[in-house]
Amino acid sequence: MQSFASKDRRTPVPVVLALAVALAVAGVLVAAPHRARAALQERGSLVVGGEPKALLPAPDGSRLYVSDFAGESVAEVDLTSALVVRRFPVPGSPVGLALTADGSTLYAASYFGGAVYRFDVAAGRLQATALGLGDPWALALVSGPQGRPLLAVTEHHADALTFLDPLTFARVAGLPTAYYPYQIELDDTARRLYVESYGGRDGGELLAVDLETLSPLWTRATGQGSFDVRRSPTDGTLVVTDFVGHTLTQVSAAGAVLSVRSVPGGPKQGVFSAAGDELYVALQTADLLNGYDPGSGALRSSVPVGSLPGPLTWLSGSDGPVLAVGNQGDGTVSLLSAGEPVPEFADVLPSHRFHREIRVLALRGALDGYPQPGRTTVFRPDAPLKRAQLAKILVASLGLYTDQIEAAAVSFADVPAATGGYPFDYVQEAARYGIVTGKAGAPPVFEPYQDVTRIQLVRMAVRAAAAAGSPLPATPGPSPFYDIRSDDPDLPTILAAYQAGLVAGIPGADGHLRLQPYAAATRGHTARVVFNLLGALGGTTP
Repeated sequence: MQSFASKDRRTPVPVVLALAVALAVAGVLVAAPHRARAALQERGSLVVGGEPKALLPAPDGSRLYVSDFAGESVAEVDLTSALVVRRFPVPGSPVGLALTADGSTLYAASYFGGAVYRFDVAAGRLQATALGLGDPWALALVSGPQGRPLLAVTEHHADALTFLDPLTFARVAGLPTAYYPYQIELDDTARRLYVESYGGRDGGELLAVDLETLSPLWTRATGQGSFDVRRSPTDGTLVVTDFVGHTLTQVSAAGAVLSVRSVPGGPKQGVFSAAGDELYVALQTADLLNGYDPGSGALRSSVPVGSLPGPLTWLSGSDGPVLAVGNQGDGTVSLLSAGEPVPEFADVLPSHRFHREIRVLALRGALDGYPQPGRTTVFRPDAPLKRAQLAKILVASLGLYTDQIEAAAVSFADVPAATGGYPFDYVQEAARYGIVTGKAGAPPVFEPYQDVTRIQLVRMAVRAAAAAGSPLPATPGPSPFYDIRSDDPDLPTILAAYQAGLVAGIPGADGHLRLQPYAAATRGHTARVVFNLLGALGGTTP
């Protein structure tokens, strides 16, 4: 599998988490170089939490920005560690994103706030806010008349395309659109901007705009509930995803409808390969990423991804292109690349209540199963978890593990260096970062094969957040759990975990929530807590 960084840096264990350079110019992604076509597989995953609405890589490939609609922030993901490291607050739910060519300035559209926010990326500071917009959705930095820099904005509920000065936020020009404009596609070579509108009962509409004059060139009717528009890099034809009509509408650069093809499953957004010989479409109501032949429309591949997939963007991995798919239903970003698929566990079907959490941690290389006859592997989600297993899950999930075994110092008498990589190396790493402390004694012991209790899981998860550079704050208050007293020394840790959404408690017949701190933590429940921990990282940039 690929990795996002070289072996001499701390990376998650073998998982598709190694991005080199994602190509972006003025906030518009340029696809990564295309190699010989091979079927894409879900081979990695990012957890950002909330509801990802847009994905935008930094020009140097070091970061991925994700607009979290539900969390009212833009998550900044470090693509070396594959963790959220900062969150830029965007009250009113962010959608569209744009970056300057040097990556120094980030723009985010606040849908319910009717605003566009501009951030200084290096300082993590809000610079300015454009107010009074009609529920802005998509953003694009473009070159207007005489090369003037402009910020194009679709005003969803104002049925308009607006051009702002990106520095002063003054309105430069505007054009009416059809009902509910959504996505924007830039053709910088032809000096055109395409805007797709959702439309009403009679269907959507595609608008072509001349960037030299900021005037309309043509409009064309598209399918029911149109959402996205993407331009082929080879022949300039346009493909519109008709979400309600379950079709793909192909339109020429001159505005002629070339074809309308049925695509069941709620096609939400699309993206072409760099060579233009493959069209990938996120099917939101089917939880699939389909690949099509752009000419014939023939289905070439179909890959399950997360819940409610939508935004797509290309990234460059060490072994070839990586397609990132934002999953709005579970707060993850699936990473698809060519290679051997990461197998599912035979006893954790998609209907299992912890399926996505277990799947994501397996994709990150943090979970292993138990091999069975017939080349299947089971996870045993209801079995208890051992303390050494939890140490491995946490350091692997958080990118703190290195495969170099450092046996110079032994932290615990019952985890000798002679055990090699597991459990010694993982426990050593966890101890180094303060995630585990063991039990006092002369010498101290860790009890690696004892079952993890639920309170131990909470303690280690909260410490792991701090080790990853994202300590979880706790607002003082009463205990949320009936079986945790107000004077319990663990209450601040429990509050931090509860308020960050790591744990929710178990409802009792009397209506009270209980933590059951000394019950054994199951493997499935642990996956959920660690999954929630990943989605809580990053804090909020002031």
